[in-house]
Amino acid sequence: MLSGFSVHGWGTLSQALLAFSLMNQGHCLLISSAVFFVLATYAILLGPFLPSSGIAILEALAHDTHYKYLVLLLVPTTSYFVIANWVGWQYYQNS
Repeated sequence: MLSGFSVHGWGTLSQALLAFSLMNQGHCLLISSAVFFVLATYAILLGPFLPSSGIAILEALAHDTHYKYLVLLLVPTTSYFVIANWVGWQYYQNS
């Protein structure tokens, strides 16, 4: 019934809904990346030098000397291993 329906430049309704869903996922990824960046910046650079904020999680990040680096450094390390695994799998499939 809606198969001939066209949404301005998107084609069918299902294509428009898929594009909208992907755009929402992109916005969620962008927002979560920004929040992670702000928390990591606070934990490493600003937290130890600013006065107490009264928020328990931020205080734990500010006064910790070891584990705040663990979460921050897991991101590039995990990304490296995921990419290396994908490249290795591509070599295996194409050999």
